[in-house]
Amino acid sequence: MSTPRLLPLLIIALQTTASLTSAQQPNAPEPLPLPRRPNIVNSGPSMPVTRLGAPPLLSSNYRITFSGTGPDGKSIGELSTLTCSSTLSISGPLSDRPNPAEFRVEGQISETEGQFLLTYTIGFTVPNATEESPAPNAAPRIQYSTHASVGSLLMQPGKAYQILKCSGHTYTITATPEPDK
Repeated sequence: MSTPRLLPLLIIALQTTASLTSAQQPNAPEPLPLPRRPNIVNSGPSMPVTRLGAPPLLSSNYRITFSGTGPDGKSIGELSTLTCSSTLSISGPLSDRPNPAEFRVEGQISETEGQFLLTYTIGFTVPNATEESPAPNAAPRIQYSTHASVGSLLMQPGKAYQILKCSGHTYTITATPEPDK
């Protein structure tokens, strides 16, 4: 059979597989779309740059802060971003210490009646020191635990929420309006 004849059959097979997969998991949450890179269009040197497909904007700038504490109650660090975009994507280490906890979140923020609705996929990777290395003066062996969550959260601006608790670790999110200066 020639390649042009196989293409429609392949498309039908993929559609059928996708339908069966979604039918088998009726209560599974829909995956969040990854933020799209805006298309940049420049019609010439005298024309301004225009962004197409940019996400909707919030009513003002907000400082979105993610922080974590360990089982001992001590801070493992924080990460924050300033945004007015309804699309949120941030990742990085929570501190500058060796082997820091790593954080990542992607989501959508919408405003409704003085509240935020945050729909998110969030994950933390936390280092756990294991037994000491058998060699003298060698660094301890490090293993990592991953904590993750997918969901939605109604938030009041300025209020801290414990978005995830796992293995004694607590992860908090706060969205605070940032005043114009």
